[in-house]
Amino acid sequence: MGSFTPELREEIDAPVLAAWLERFNSELGVFTKTTNFNYNMKNTNGMTTTVVAGTAHFQKGEAEVELTYIGDQINAFQINTPALEGDWFNGPKDVALYQDQTVAFLKAFAGDRPSDAYAMMHESLKKELDEDAAAKMSENVTSVIGELQEVKIIGTEFSKEDGDELTVSATVVADSKNVDATVVFNSPG
Repeated sequence: MGSFTPELREEIDAPVLAAWLERFNSELGVFTKTTNFNYNMKNTNGMTTTVVAGTAHFQKGEAEVELTYIGDQINAFQINTPALEGDWFNGPKDVALYQDQTVAFLKAFAGDRPSDAYAMMHESLKKELDEDAAAKMSENVTSVIGELQEVKIIGTEFSKEDGDELTVSATVVADSKNVDATVVFNSPG
């Protein structure tokens, strides 16, 4: 993802992109050529934006491709191919990123740093739960379990039952009480 702009890197879920690329390569095979490619360059305030679009041909199919560059970094992309229509995603192969995010969130939430935990929540959750309510929940948990010692990951499960969901289960180890917790990551469909 080094050739992406920082803004695009923020938007992209690396394990999902890796799963997509693996499936893309499996379904389409080796790149062979491009046709009908158009280039549109625009310079605004010294910043060059280039849009490249056309058809990319592969050993087993083709894809319509549009890449937007700012300078020499990709800022946006859209790739459409019949080979990947429908429900192709079966979960990420590498879940370390989600496990790390779970540990960071639970350490903040159960470790008396509710503002940090709230900042990690998805915008849709923030619409349901304001920061004061989240802080109160964090305070209640902390008062029951005592001082946080560590967070141990105990499992990760992918499910398509309610959309693409990855659930990371953990045990929050604290002075007074250990509690089980789950953090759910939803993939946009």
